[in-house]
Amino acid sequence: MKNYYQIKDRIVSYNNTPIKEAHLDTFKILSPYYAIDKNTVYRGYEDIRDSDPATFVALSKFYGKDKNSVWFKEQRMPEADSASFEARSEVFGIDSHNVYFYNSVIKGVDRNSFKVIEIPESDFPLPKGYYRDVNGVYLIDKIGNNVESRWITNDASFRLIDSFTAVDSEFVYFGGEKSDGSHAPSFKLLEGAYSRDRNRVYYFSTPIGDADHESFTILGDSYGISMARDREQVFYNGELLEGADADTFEETGYGYFRDKNHVYLAIYQDDICGDVEIRTIDADVNTFKTINEFYAMDKSKVFYSNSEKHSHSHFVIKGADGPSFEVLDYEYSRDKNHAYFSGKVVKNSDGKTFELIRYHKARDKNHVFIYENIIVGADPTTFMEIDSNYYRDNNSVYYCFYKTSWLIKGADPKTFEVMDFPDSPDCILPPIFYYSRDKNHAYYEDFIIEGADPKTLEVSEENTSYAKDEHNTYYEGKPIDGADDNVHSFFKGRIIHGADKNTIRALEYQFKMDRANVFFEDKIIPGADPETFEVLSYEYSRDKNHIYFKEQVVEGADVNTFSFFDARMGMESFPTYYVFDKNSVYAHGRAIEGSDPDTFEILFFAEYDSLDESYGRDRNRVYMFGESIVGVDPDSFERLDVEYSRDRDHGYYLGKKIDGSDGPSMQVLWYPHAKDKCRVYYEGKAIAGADTASFEAKNTTYARDGNSAYYCGRPLEGSDGPSLVDLYNGYARDKEQVYYHGIILRDANSQAFKLLEDYYSIDDRNVYMGATIIEADNKTFEVLNLHYSRDQSRVYYADFDSKTINSIEGADRDTFIALDYENAQDKNRVYLKGIAV
Repeated sequence: MKNYYQIKDRIVSYNNTPIKEAHLDTFKILSPYYAIDKNTVYRGYEDIRDSDPATFVALSKFYGKDKNSVWFKEQRMPEADSASFEARSEVFGIDSHNVYFYNSVIKGVDRNSFKVIEIPESDFPLPKGYYRDVNGVYLIDKIGNNVESRWITNDASFRLIDSFTAVDSEFVYFGGEKSDGSHAPSFKLLEGAYSRDRNRVYYFSTPIGDADHESFTILGDSYGISMARDREQVFYNGELLEGADADTFEETGYGYFRDKNHVYLAIYQDDICGDVEIRTIDADVNTFKTINEFYAMDKSKVFYSNSEKHSHSHFVIKGADGPSFEVLDYEYSRDKNHAYFSGKVVKNSDGKTFELIRYHKARDKNHVFIYENIIVGADPTTFMEIDSNYYRDNNSVYYCFYKTSWLIKGADPKTFEVMDFPDSPDCILPPIFYYSRDKNHAYYEDFIIEGADPKTLEVSEENTSYAKDEHNTYYEGKPIDGADDNVHSFFKGRIIHGADKNTIRALEYQFKMDRANVFFEDKIIPGADPETFEVLSYEYSRDKNHIYFKEQVVEGADVNTFSFFDARMGMESFPTYYVFDKNSVYAHGRAIEGSDPDTFEILFFAEYDSLDESYGRDRNRVYMFGESIVGVDPDSFERLDVEYSRDRDHGYYLGKKIDGSDGPSMQVLWYPHAKDKCRVYYEGKAIAGADTASFEAKNTTYARDGNSAYYCGRPLEGSDGPSLVDLYNGYARDKEQVYYHGIILRDANSQAFKLLEDYYSIDDRNVYMGATIIEADNKTFEVLNLHYSRDQSRVYYADFDSKTINSIEGADRDTFIALDYENAQDKNRVYLKGIAV
């Protein structure tokens, strides 16, 4: 049995987190998840307050009990009877009175016939579950104080195949929903979310109408794509791949496929939800081959593809020479003429001599590169890494971070060194930026620490943002005014006044403690008792007398029953915006007047791999950030996205009713667009004249209907909605006009208009930077980078602060090189921000 507790050097830890308060002499491990010592019961590294270690018994991963109480994780279950309670699974429990799911009572279940339906080969950690009693089979859909169960069937043969799929004597069930027309006796799970019975093929719960169930075969599952075929057709993620030849279809690797007629590439439409489409590309079937996850080639072309970029980046590398093309790593490649970064030419590079230095650094005979940018002035022959983000050549020292490099002025490359990162178990902050020094100066990042003594400079073992020398204490390279390192303690460069330097120690998050006081950041928590103080979350804490939010007492909060909703919601260690005790629900350290903690639940909305817990509900009200939403019906309230919601009557935006809206038909389009059966909305406000039936949002700003185009909810003058095309970077066009962030470019030719790189565009008459016409030759205009560009006779520098672009007087067009966004040179001069220096 796997055990997460460890005892080493007389320190007890759980999953490498020290339990410093544990008494080693009496410490005893009860299970992989529970342990005791003479005073305390632990679940993981958290102590279960007020539990009795002498009588505590570990029942399952989540349940435990002592002579007085039953515990779910660290939460007491007030309704549970300790004497009769037993765990029926990791998440179901039962006593002489009730049946429990997590720490909540399942209402209406017959406890005498109750039985858990186990999922095969699963610990079932999800906050839902199947059970049966004398009345039938149920699926728990919702938990909280009141568990909601849905009746599925009374067929005694019901059984789970996996966590999503079940069968009884007649039907197949997906996610607890009966699939009408399914045939359970012939049902079989396949691979990659496919299944079939004698009648149909399914992808998850959806029947694939055109698939032949008898010849249906799985081809494989890779890159999030489940491929399959029958005798005539090819399918991906349950979708028909139009025109594909089933007999010759094969995967060539990294999201590419081919058959006798075409080469295909998986295009990811949404890097949040994982939607994918497989399209044909213009490649020669017979000679096509993949090189790695980014590069592929045929007899005449080299392709670059990056599925990590939104909407998928895929293009032919212009001018790449196939016979000499060579991949160096996942970003860099080269041929006999050029080097390439992410499939684009590294300007001014020499392909023949181009080579890697290390991660995102490279060189050729003329230059050193960071990403696709030249490190200005660096000598490629002697350029080498010092440590971390620091490099040097024979003449200079450079600080390199992401795509940018800085010359550390005055640094001596022969004696320059990066200060060692302290090898200390108490070091709590790994460095992003470093202290460094040479014979003359001390540095932080790329700047000299004025007045610092490089010989006596030492980096803190607790936090590498701090250092000290014989004169001063520094935070991120800046001296802390009035600091005495022998007397003071610090938080983010601020002195913690009143702290005892000799006894202060770090707790979790921003909390610290010394022998007399407790601190949040650099502030004393008035009256906090160090002996009983306990950190609860990033901002909450408690002692024997009070609950604290940051450094303030939470007025009226009950110490013994104060808790988070993570256990109630079936979540591991996720303290939410809302907290509660026996009396009230609290938000941001304040009691929500009139709230009901017994029926309160958090209305989560999953988005961007995070959880937004701003909404909550009890039996009386709905809340947003702790404020009740006026007039809403709690029972029918439903979140639609982060900001739109609805109930049985109305739609809401940011917790405010949208006057005249229809709740049942309210739906979110591309945020912040929404519509109901009557109107279309932008940021909760009705768009006058918009047609609901044909309205379509193209992105967060542009939209169209059958008549007009719209920008941020306002109609665009003279626009044609049906022909509107979003061009990205703020540009769009219809059959007659071109738009930049909703501004009509009245001189632009819509039919000839196309984007260049960054914020530049062109048509058959003009060159544009945003909405500004550049007095440049549109036939020879070339973008060098975001700020520099040129045409056949002149070089230009764009200043985005002033929104102007000017020709650089005297610059030699033919030899002009943009080194990075600020620096450039030609055969005669060096330029900084477009000015000769």
